[in-house]
Amino acid sequence: MPEDSHENNNSVNEPNAEYNKQIHVFNSFEEAELHQLKMIIKQKPVDRVKDVVQLILRMYQVNPEIKEINSDRNIIIDKE
Repeated sequence: MPEDSHENNNSVNEPNAEYNKQIHVFNSFEEAELHQLKMIIKQKPVDRVKDVVQLILRMYQVNPEIKEINSDRNIIIDKE
């Protein structure tokens, strides 16, 4: 086997990954808050609801695969 055959095996045959996340650096907290509000406005309402549900599930450490509800984990919404 010729020695230069190892040189041709330096490539990977996996699909390319694309990341659309960006890092933003802000000069002030107000600028960061304004950017965050703009991103929330751009987000679809269904996606915002999904995010809230995921946050609640993480907060109460609930596995979405489990169909049983533990009675000691209640969410109480106070009306003012």
